[in-house]
Amino acid sequence: MDDSVVEHTLYVNRSVKVYRIPPRPAAGGHRSGEWRVADEIWTGRLRMISVGSNVEIQLEDVNSGELFAVCPFTPATQAVAVEPAADSSRYFVLRVEDPATKRHAFLGLGFSERGEAFDFNAAMADHARHCQRETIAQTAAAAPDGSSPVGSSVTAAANCDPAFAALYKDPGDLSLKEGQTIRCPQTAQLRWWRLLVTSSWWFWQRPHITY
Repeated sequence: MDDSVVEHTLYVNRSVKVYRIPPRPAAGGHRSGEWRVADEIWTGRLRMISVGSNVEIQLEDVNSGELFAVCPFTPATQAVAVEPAADSSRYFVLRVEDPATKRHAFLGLGFSERGEAFDFNAAMADHARHCQRETIAQTAAAAPDGSSPVGSSVTAAANCDPAFAALYKDPGDLSLKEGQTIRCPQTAQLRWWRLLVTSSWWFWQRPHITY
């Protein structure tokens, strides 16, 4: 990773399990139910860090910080690098890579709680959306006057992040046309207050019978 860019920590879990897994089936994806207890090869800390659009999932020893394995990816390659298990939301398959030789292998990753796995997934999704927004903003800033491609970029990204696309939606002409007026309806609170005042006036104005 480029040291000139700020490093961000996206997610940390102090206790995850790593498994040796069988080859991927031809169909249906990896199934964590096939991973035996004897296949557990490591337990330690998981850190997900990002530098720009690049992300690394680092598996480290809790005490020494020694690196056990690294899973690098970008938003474009995330689906290949981090694959959910087909039968459980707590398990994933990581494509780990040797930084020196670039050789890779696939390892199983397990979380103790579903909430931890959800946070892990959410951290990756948040990073992907952040990168998408940065790309659109940079494209808009670099465009010459009168030829901004923001509209087409946002349209292309709307399926991924409609909320962000809505920020750039053209609201049209909001000015008042000739002859148009704005009517401000009375609030419910004001209406009830007027009713109370009217009722009080009527009560004190009516004739009172004394015995």
